[in-house]
Amino acid sequence: MHMIKTARLQFITEHRFRMRDAEKLRGFFAHWFCVEDSFHNHYPDGNSIYRMLLVQYKVITRAAEYCSSPVF
Repeated sequence: MHMIKTARLQFITEHRFRMRDAEKLRGFFAHWFCVEDSFHNHYPDGNSIYRMLLVQYKVITRAAEYCSSPVF
């Protein structure tokens, strides 16, 4: 069986996140890393890149998480 390398980052904070806050986390990273398309799947001109997501943003147990696969 082949293993897929992944990375997981959990933000430790007193703030409790809601499920819809994951899109805000995505927006934050997309803004700060706008030249790195793996964070947001858009070309610099705004057109979409049609591929599997390289980074997923999730709220799990009310803690914000950033997950990526494969590790880059």
